Amino acid sequence: MNKRKNIFSSVRLRQILNDLKRRPEDAAKELKLNNKTFLGFLNGKKIIDEKFVKKASTVWPVNPGEFINPFFNNTSHYKIVRSKTSKNTSRIMKRGGKNYYEYRDTAMSENGPFRPEWIKQLLYVENNSPHNKHIKWNKGHLLHQLTYFVGKVNFYYFDKNKKKVAIMNTGDSMFISPYVPHTFASRDANLNAYIIAVTFSDKIDTAMQNQLVKINRPSLEKYIFSNKI
Repeated sequence: MNKRKNIFSSVRLRQILNDLKRRPEDAAKELKLNNKTFLGFLNGKKIIDEKFVKKASTVWPVNPGEFINPFFNNTSHYKIVRSKTSKNTSRIMKRGGKNYYEYRDTAMSENGPFRPEWIKQLLYVENNSPHNKHIKWNKGHLLHQLTYFVGKVNFYYFDKNKKKVAIMNTGDSMFISPYVPHTFASRDANLNAYIIAVTFSDKIDTAMQNQLVKINRPSLEKYIFSNKI
């Protein structure tokens, strides 16, 4: 019932029936299936597919994500990514029409909240001004970020609505809170510098985001910034 190759789980289906106070024969009737066919899904003898999940989610007040098999593709408690494999994921990110970052994947797991990336700075700066016209800022992001530096890298960030820069070198590290605008550039003309950016979620994870997007934006902003909470 918990085969890793199956995206949806019969165990989850059984839990859903328990929560909805449905007997198998009740569920079969509501889904317009005969009892034998439904018991096949429930006992793991028939693979629960997208068609079944769509129908069940329409008939019952359940989210399709509730059918997901927690053991799907979960083959190990650790993961190793070699340098060659990481290099094969290389992609160049442009900003302002020019090469700005080279990204490479590192070891990640579907069971962990961490999304570490190897990022090389492709912009060389001749000064340390946070107002350098060549740097390109982002608007920040929901994820928290721990950053580890190798080589001569400038970390630019906003603090109290002011642009600032931190001069970073090998062994230095820093933390970025959600939605703090920032960017990076290299002080090395040969561009022999990079960072390891470890982004991770906190309380507002994917499940929470799925709920928040159902609230229209004006109401959500009013709720979050209300003095009553």
